Amino acid sequence: MFLTDDQKQTVKVLFNIVSIVESKRPYAIGHSKRVAELSRQMAEELNLHADEVDRIFVAALLHDIGYLALPDRVFQTPFPLSEAERELLRTHSKVGIHILGKADFLVGIRDIILQHHFRYDGRDNPDKIKGEEISLGARIIHLVETFEALTQPRPHRKAISGLKALQAIRQDQGRFDPVLVELFVRVLEKRLGAPLTTTVGPEEMSERLNRARAAILGADGPPPKPPRSLKLMEKLLREDKATLTGISRVLEQEPALIAEVTAAANPALFPEGPEVKTISEVLSRVGLDQAREILITLLYQDLFEQGDAELNTLMDSWWRQSLLTGVVCRELAAKGSQDQLPLAYCLGLIHNIGKPFLLQAFSRDWSGGMLGPDQRHTLTGFVDHNHRKAGESVLSVAGFQEPFLRAVRSYGLSNPGGLAPESLLLNAAADVTAVIISGEEIEGEDFRSVVSTALLGLGSHDVEEAAREAVLKWNALKEFFPCPGGGAVRKGAGLPSAGEGDNSAAG
Repeated sequence: MFLTDDQKQTVKVLFNIVSIVESKRPYAIGHSKRVAELSRQMAEELNLHADEVDRIFVAALLHDIGYLALPDRVFQTPFPLSEAERELLRTHSKVGIHILGKADFLVGIRDIILQHHFRYDGRDNPDKIKGEEISLGARIIHLVETFEALTQPRPHRKAISGLKALQAIRQDQGRFDPVLVELFVRVLEKRLGAPLTTTVGPEEMSERLNRARAAILGADGPPPKPPRSLKLMEKLLREDKATLTGISRVLEQEPALIAEVTAAANPALFPEGPEVKTISEVLSRVGLDQAREILITLLYQDLFEQGDAELNTLMDSWWRQSLLTGVVCRELAAKGSQDQLPLAYCLGLIHNIGKPFLLQAFSRDWSGGMLGPDQRHTLTGFVDHNHRKAGESVLSVAGFQEPFLRAVRSYGLSNPGGLAPESLLLNAAADVTAVIISGEEIEGEDFRSVVSTALLGLGSHDVEEAAREAVLKWNALKEFFPCPGGGAVRKGAGLPSAGEGDNSAAG
């Protein structure tokens, strides 16, 4: 190794400091060591001199030592960082080299640490240093630590698989050395002993789907604890009529929703009248029932978080279908089932709640591999077949009332006779939604075969009017409430900026 015994002791002391800093953040324990091991493998793959390999290894061990001088609050927040906090984190490289001091044997290491968040294209780098002007060790650590952080959970996000992390890295063009990215793929494949782009076979696919079903239905134990957003939805839906007390209690628990509810009550969705800025003005404009609908939409939207480019398109299509079914349900109730009107939108909105839960359970077990056309068909068929039972299960665990359980359990049956009114309404809404999604021109004749609407006392003309009104409202809703998983890449999306640290993807 290029270090003397005394210098090795110095590095050991410094790394102990890094370990202490990491211990304050349980999600970051071992981060620097994992980055160092992968960085060393990268250097060895490049056939670098042993001293250079060791220099990169030591720099990777110490690359985050600058976090020692930053406040703990920056790392412990469960929310994405503010711009001011991001700016503070960006200083950790400079702070780190000051902590290391000016010892001659650390000169090369200090340069690597100073540059280990520099973009390959030079954007935002001091003096526009770019490409191979950036230290090779810094380019390696920048790539490796981003990958390592993406594949580990953080307070405000879940971990993603190695394949998904590589996809994200490749999509963030200009940030990383493209030659090193491809080399890194080879290093990872050597570690795994298999290609990263292979698809899984039918048997493994079947096993993963069965594990997803068991995870939601509690076949191998109790069903999972419902997320906070689902419990809050249940509180809002406990009574047939929305109440000021119920809405206030939810907003007290989730104050971040206040701004979103206020935004929704403004011209984007409610074009009439002046801008509203407070909750009292919101309630005055839209009323308690519609305020509850907005709140439940925002809470339900959280359940469609995915973060997987491979599966986001499914989440996006299901989310749009949820919104449309909710609007159709409300319009149909307004035409006939007036007693169902207060909860009609929410009933239609959450009718397919089992789908995101099943997909997320499958995704948690999806550690790598691409979904081929046959596998996507198998996955969507599995979800279509199981989501009613899954939906009933998660709603039951969350404490939802029987009308919701009954409707989710029974909608879509070929023989709707004898169903409760809420089940008939959801059946009718699902059928009308299917006609709208098909893209065919909406005509009264299209709805003569919708048996549930006749049982509700609605004629084809009533259904046609409801469908046309629903489409207009749906077009406004899907723009205001886009799928949180982002079926398309959102404007400005990408990996976090350099220097965001362990509270973000950049570790």
